[in-house]
Amino acid sequence: MKKYVGVKEIAEFVGLPTGTIYYYVSTAKIPHYKFNGKPRFVLSEVDRAIRENGRGNDSEKVW
Repeated sequence: MKKYVGVKEIAEFVGLPTGTIYYYVSTAKIPHYKFNGKPRFVLSEVDRAIRENGRGNDSEKVW
């Protein structure tokens, strides 16, 4: 069973501001679901996206 978390929890998990998380949601750069209009995330899916896309200063990278 998947455990869904909110924006605040995912921001803490990845170490980014909540505003950045909302931006990533609006541009579909972060895997998410919407429940009652609010974005929800599965930690394992976000972790996988970070590993696949990397994180750094390179403008091609999502993270």
